[in-house]
Amino acid sequence: MPGTEQQIDASVRVRFTPAQILILAPGLHLLFKSLQEHRSLGASRLSYPFRNLPPARGFDRGTFSQSFMDKTFALLESLRTESPNGRSLRLDAIQLRAAIFAIRARIGFVR
Repeated sequence: MPGTEQQIDASVRVRFTPAQILILAPGLHLLFKSLQEHRSLGASRLSYPFRNLPPARGFDRGTFSQSFMDKTFALLESLRTESPNGRSLRLDAIQLRAAIFAIRARIGFVR
């Protein structure tokens, strides 16, 4: 199958200000805690409520990828900075999407 995970090498340089890091880092930390909660309890607060809202027939729930989670947590580790100017990082597509999801999950969780 063309385009496997190892062949994808599209990355983009992103500059995060300290204010953006203050939004993104707690969101990524929330994802990390959710994964640990799911591993220990079998479910987490961020998981989709399949029992209450069953999806349509043929809905693909997806599969877990440890390499994708490793990339996401590498992003969390790379955000740690004491610079007053923020941080400039090179993110691949998975890390960029994880950052967007983390921000959306954090905002929804706070509400």
